[in-house]
Amino acid sequence: SASVLHVLADTLRDRPPRPGSFGLMLAMGPGFCSELVLLQALE
Repeated sequence: SASVLHVLADTLRDRPPRPGSFGLMLAMGPGFCSELVLLQALE
């Protein structure tokens, strides 16, 4: 879902992660469509 990119941008702007920290990004779409990404913050 494209909306997760807007949420990610808002989160990075409002609460930047510490370098090296991890996060998960999950999106669920219509039917049985899901996406999961493991993210790691860099400097």
